[in-house]
Amino acid sequence: MQERRARQILQALIQGVDPFDGKELPSGTVLQQADVLRAMLAGVAAMEQDAVRASRRAQLPRNIGRSWTDDENMKLVMKKYPHTKWADLAAYNMIDNKLCGSWKGETHCPEKESELYEKYAREHPGVSAATVRRYLASIPNAEED
Repeated sequence: MQERRARQILQALIQGVDPFDGKELPSGTVLQQADVLRAMLAGVAAMEQDAVRASRRAQLPRNIGRSWTDDENMKLVMKKYPHTKWADLAAYNMIDNKLCGSWKGETHCPEKESELYEKYAREHPGVSAATVRRYLASIPNAEED
């Protein structure tokens, strides 16, 4: 049963009407007791809150609540601190995600990686090799990669 239909049924019962034929319910039924009416009202209110919450959730971006990737963090640093040492180091850190990894015997990997590092050097001329080494030394387990 759909939630909308369940709410309609509960609302009809709260109003003292048979939800299927629209006739008034006989007097003296358990549905007319105060505690039962309060319980049905609470149920309808909870269902309405769920519907509102689902509507709001549907308007949120798809990736809401998903943890950020390293690349997303690095792009944020580059955007927030452009033309700084931190932006340069973030760009360097992003190279890792573009590398071939274990190479798997692929002959283009050394060339591809060389191109990535050369591009980085062209785009970030102010970063020295010593700065990059210090940065890598500050990252736990960076040398194991």
